[in-house]
Amino acid sequence: MRTWFDKLTGKNKPPRFMKSWAPEREAIYHWMATWQCSQHHEEMALPDEPPAEDESLRWAPGALDGTLAWHTGQPDDVRQKVAQSIHALQAVLAVPSDETAMQGLYRLLNEGYPLSYIDALLQEIANTRTIAAERLRWLAEWLATEAPDRNVVKVAMALLMFFPGERSVSILTTLGAHDEFTLYAVVALRAMLSQEEYAQVWFTLAQQAEGWGRIHLIERLPTPLPDEIRHWLLREGYSNTVMNEYTAWHCASGGDLPRALQEEQDEALLLGAAGIIQALIAGGPARDMRNYDDNDLLCTRWLQRIHTLPPADLHYYLCASAIANWAARQAEEDTDNAPRWLDLRHLAVDVLANPGWAECISEEFDQPDWSRFYLAVQASQCRGEDPWPKVYERQSRFPNESHWYTLLQTHARERASMVQALAEQQLNLAQIASGPSLEVGIGTGWHDHHVLDGILYGLQRFPGVGWSLVDAGLYSPLIHNRSVALQVLEAWSLPDDTRWRLEHLLRVEPDDELRLRISEQLATLSTA
Repeated sequence: MRTWFDKLTGKNKPPRFMKSWAPEREAIYHWMATWQCSQHHEEMALPDEPPAEDESLRWAPGALDGTLAWHTGQPDDVRQKVAQSIHALQAVLAVPSDETAMQGLYRLLNEGYPLSYIDALLQEIANTRTIAAERLRWLAEWLATEAPDRNVVKVAMALLMFFPGERSVSILTTLGAHDEFTLYAVVALRAMLSQEEYAQVWFTLAQQAEGWGRIHLIERLPTPLPDEIRHWLLREGYSNTVMNEYTAWHCASGGDLPRALQEEQDEALLLGAAGIIQALIAGGPARDMRNYDDNDLLCTRWLQRIHTLPPADLHYYLCASAIANWAARQAEEDTDNAPRWLDLRHLAVDVLANPGWAECISEEFDQPDWSRFYLAVQASQCRGEDPWPKVYERQSRFPNESHWYTLLQTHARERASMVQALAEQQLNLAQIASGPSLEVGIGTGWHDHHVLDGILYGLQRFPGVGWSLVDAGLYSPLIHNRSVALQVLEAWSLPDDTRWRLEHLLRVEPDDELRLRISEQLATLSTA
């Protein structure tokens, strides 16, 4: 009767909160519908992304939170931030129609990085008895679905953890499909759902996320792990667009990869295992092969499976090569178990010794797909061969590709000169050298400028080779082009004929830091 009476009198009706943003700004939650229907997710920026002409640093979706989670600690001002947030929340919840109170709360939530204080805020809310729970739920739902700024949406998603239910799950899964918000969704969902429900929602999100979102999900695997998810982890799930090193250990451990290799026979498993093993050996910011208890068993079982197959996929060759090198290092470091590691190395070497790999590599060199071509380059290098002529031919045929780094991994001056000549043909040096300005090169239209950066780095080891490229860099509108070009001159020990270039640059250079570097180089010439 009480519930019926409350509904009749409107006591349970959500309050009307006051928007503190321009009415034309699009809510991120509503924008998600367009994003999910698009075939070009990677080209669609969140509605609160600065305009393309704004040259501030851009982060890939979820990258900032991922970096904060992995590589930074908690800031010192968390207590102050939490206290201010609690006070602002209470003011809005007390009088939802107070526009000034909402502006203060919104501004506070939109500042800084939610990940740095959100755990402390949630704990304080749980301990604060003066916060009206029902109004907090309404506020969280409203901000999550109506706010046009990602930081505010993230805080609102975290607050939904306190309010299990279909509405909260729907909001979190909708927003969590985007890598920028997956972390906040999965943490809240894991706290509010049963194990079975969490596994179902987790799998849906994991198949949608590709970058940092997938990393955050795989760090929070369902327990117990359903066979369907285990199967997916070992074949597709480990792969992400950031670094497979972040996910390889979780997938190998959670999916019990050694057992799968013993019991399951499909090619997709062998290919997935190759990617996981290579990422574990490469090591990095996450747990790797050193932390994997069954490392020798994993490698042995994979090699035994590959040993019986005819050479085909170069991913297998590269994985076997990585195992051989890793086992050799282990034998040197772990002398007590050296025989075991040497046996593993011999098994890997037997796989690599199959003469059929040479034909596989030759065939991949002729593939139009540049990624397959690059596998052939790597495999050729592992065999101690010289793929440079093939890479040079490839860059000559496909000027829109970028193999400059590989081409400049040479000690031959003659080859460096060939790279210079090819770059002069394929880059619009006149357009690059349009004159110094304060551009930083974010957005479209800077392809050749960024390519030039990489080439200039490589030319530092070849004094006098590439003057035309250095000149273009010195007069580029991009600050970084000019900085790297100056770095080349420093590496070349500043030949005397650079004086007139530097004197002219000093007159036209708009960046104070670069002007100082030019002055220092001129001073070096004067004392030489």
